[in-house]
Amino acid sequence: MTQLKKKLPNYVILVLTLVLFRTVFIPVSSQQLTTYKMTFVVSTTSDWTSLSFFNLTLLSSNYSIVLGENAPQLSYSVSSNQITIHKKQFDETNVTIKFYVTFSIEGKPSLLIEKGDIGSTALKIYDKSGKEIFSAVSVSHVSNDTSGLNPRSFYLPSLENFELSKEEANLSKVLSRQLVLAFYYPWYGNPQSNEGSGILTHWEKIEYNSIGSSTYYPLLGPYDSQDERVIEAHIEMAKVSGIDGFICSWWGIGTFEDDAFKKILKVASKENFSVTIYYESVRDITQDQIVDELSYILSSYSSEPSFLKINGKPTVFVYAVSAYNRNSKFWNEVISKVKEKTKVDAIFIADSFDMSYFDVFDGFHTYNPIWISRKNFYNVYSSEAKVIRVNGKIWAATVCPGYDDRKIRKPGNYVNREDGAYYNLTWNASVESNPDIVLICTFNEWHEGTNIEPSREFGFKYLQLTKYWVEKYKNTSFIQQETPAIKLSFQNNELTLSNNGKGDAIAVNLLVTQRDLNKNFNVWSYKGNAYVLPVNSTTISLWIPLIKENDNVKVSLPFLGPGDFSVRLCYYSLSGEAFTENITYSSSIKSTTGLNFSILALASFVILIIMVLLIYKVLVYRWRTLSQHSFTKLVFLTFSKIGES
Repeated sequence: MTQLKKKLPNYVILVLTLVLFRTVFIPVSSQQLTTYKMTFVVSTTSDWTSLSFFNLTLLSSNYSIVLGENAPQLSYSVSSNQITIHKKQFDETNVTIKFYVTFSIEGKPSLLIEKGDIGSTALKIYDKSGKEIFSAVSVSHVSNDTSGLNPRSFYLPSLENFELSKEEANLSKVLSRQLVLAFYYPWYGNPQSNEGSGILTHWEKIEYNSIGSSTYYPLLGPYDSQDERVIEAHIEMAKVSGIDGFICSWWGIGTFEDDAFKKILKVASKENFSVTIYYESVRDITQDQIVDELSYILSSYSSEPSFLKINGKPTVFVYAVSAYNRNSKFWNEVISKVKEKTKVDAIFIADSFDMSYFDVFDGFHTYNPIWISRKNFYNVYSSEAKVIRVNGKIWAATVCPGYDDRKIRKPGNYVNREDGAYYNLTWNASVESNPDIVLICTFNEWHEGTNIEPSREFGFKYLQLTKYWVEKYKNTSFIQQETPAIKLSFQNNELTLSNNGKGDAIAVNLLVTQRDLNKNFNVWSYKGNAYVLPVNSTTISLWIPLIKENDNVKVSLPFLGPGDFSVRLCYYSLSGEAFTENITYSSSIKSTTGLNFSILALASFVILIIMVLLIYKVLVYRWRTLSQHSFTKLVFLTFSKIGES
């Protein structure tokens, strides 16, 4: 479904040939960066401090602790533009760390030191001969500062007058194939589907107009992640948009998500689609448990054709590697044990920009980039790309349509989608950083409102934007999808939906309206081929995730009463084209209540007739009797009078 357009004009072929020639034959030396080496010595007695650099990118770093190694809760990190040190709150232990850094310069460099309200922070910089070339100190409170950051700024000296180690670094991409992957959440459960998990999970306060745990409303309705029709619909929509694979949130052996992943692998193999695991590390688990779980993943799934391979190696993404103070030593031990246990040479890509993990992981990304300010997006991604490339690692840039978790967290966070402008910003910054992989946050995280999966609010807008940017990123184009055509028929209280078109139908929705719906119908006891919710007292909504070309689906209507009912049919092509139709049918259901009423009415009528007849006969009899007695009495009195005369 994502084949390249054919019959390209000759001039386009010529341009593509020139581009290919340049890509293949221009030497990689053109992708070089001038770098310098220095020694930074950071000392602090504050409980936290950060040193942020501007117009200077830290590319790599080794470090050693000179003082304070046993300071309580000590942690430290180095990213492309920042060095941070944290300790236990109000701890004043003197911590001094020597950083051996490689860096590049983009302009006049400057420094911002921030710290807690206690103690002081100092930075000294030395050239390769050990000569001190810069010193800065930030002490106590900064006057008039109410932020609690105590910021102080410094300009760094020009490097021209100092003896520095200088060399050229290679910025070539690690991967020859450009990939677009989306974070995917297989944790939704709905007991209505015959094909699903049989349980309700991750959907809360479900109504037709809103879902209490979802920022937006899925066009597929409140679906079940273990329903293979849902999985297939998701994969088909993703492929049409240029997405190469899903990174599936995974929470442990035998969990709901693990069971779902088995089905996702199966469907993905059929669809020629890649999937892998997003290892959720933010759990209070031991190192041995992490080793066992990662070993299980590789042993159970990595040999499957649909499991993501990079350069022929199974690839796993790891979320929040620094959680629970897990440092590079911790993860180095984990990965070494996993490889020894499974004998699988896998690639691990970490959610971190901390250089201390560079010796452990094969690639780096950030899960959700909303922490980056709009004005800094290009600079941050450009800097991180340099850092990760210089170290020979895989650079994965993340895009995001927006964010809104205010339904599930208080007060929560909100990043406006700006009608697609925010998504475009993140894509543009990512593409300009020339990444090995583009990651989409997310395909279907409905709780945090980062979904690009079609919703009532946005339709297919974000899949269509995705397609536009993938074409730009990969320098390719995708064909328009064929048009489905659903036909309805009704018999024996079942609707049959037949797709007689040329393409698959997605998010098929039926609104069934009847004046006398069965008020005893319980939607959560429904089991069938659709997901069902009441709209109001006269209308029921049914969702069918997917009806493939030349396929049909039968849907029972146990909620119908006798009489006519109407159906409003709505569905979409894979490209997002909408189709609607309104039809009226006559229900063949016979109401037992109506039948009993008719029998009772007939019986009452018969009894009434009998009673009327009985009353009539009694009255006639009484009248005749009275009449006879009156006439006899009259004759007697008459003759009595005559006798007296």
